[in-house]
Amino acid sequence: MDRLNTTYERLNATDSNYPSPNELWRRLEEVPPTPFKVCLSHGDLNVRNIFVRWNATDVILIDFSHVGLAPLSRDPCKLETSIAFSDTIPLLSDRIIRRLYRHPLLPPHDLPRENGQVEAIQQIRTQCLGEGVSNLEYEITCACHLLRFAQSPVTGNAPPATRIERSMWRRRVLAYELACRLSNNWERRAANDTGEM
Repeated sequence: MDRLNTTYERLNATDSNYPSPNELWRRLEEVPPTPFKVCLSHGDLNVRNIFVRWNATDVILIDFSHVGLAPLSRDPCKLETSIAFSDTIPLLSDRIIRRLYRHPLLPPHDLPRENGQVEAIQQIRTQCLGEGVSNLEYEITCACHLLRFAQSPVTGNAPPATRIERSMWRRRVLAYELACRLSNNWERRAANDTGEM
């Protein structure tokens, strides 16, 4: 939680309109019970655990140490977040990422087909929608993965010295901001479900 607080403090230094990690937790607790499907999950589906043979279309998954039952949205949200924020593949622009994580996530937005990463995320979301994953479930799960990325270590608490470190911090602050924006819709949904609006 300390690293997430550090990311929040960096965001708060430029814009104080975003909730703290504790406030985000409160928002999550206020979401009314929502039905969801459970399936056998890889548990750590990200771009570093997927390989495509250079001379074929075979896909190879590795690292099955986290396999277990989980919500159907877990693997797709983890994968899409790693596609959007990973430093092992070309970085998407902040402009595109902001558009990708604009409410509602399902059905997928009609985004320009600028590159394969955006198309991959849209395909993931299309598949989830087809499997019956609700928008609320998908947004909550994506926000959790965004927050997980936002708290991942950069170098330490010292001011970032290199351009790469500054870029990594900027990406983590952006992930926190986007999770907060998605959480705004949870409160509206909770208010709608209880008739308080």
